[in-house]
Amino acid sequence: MSKKKPLPLRRSTDPMAFVAVIDWCQQLGLPVVRCSDYQLKIGPWSYYTKGTFHHDGNPSRRGAGFLAFKIAVELWLEEEGLADAIKRSGS
Repeated sequence: MSKKKPLPLRRSTDPMAFVAVIDWCQQLGLPVVRCSDYQLKIGPWSYYTKGTFHHDGNPSRRGAGFLAFKIAVELWLEEEGLADAIKRSGS
């Protein structure tokens, strides 16, 4: 059984906010993977081309927009004790 070839992270048709999420995650050193034409996976977070997002383990953690996504992920990193490590690696 063979594994699927990973999808390219970027596509020329990606919305600007989708590209901004990719750039931001890479700047911080967060692992980001493209799961489909419309979905990014960042740890337990999913971000979609429509600008919506959610956390797999907590259905109440959902929202829309790049700024709201950044705030949600930064809060989660803080709660997980990872914020300082991410800040150092992203500097």
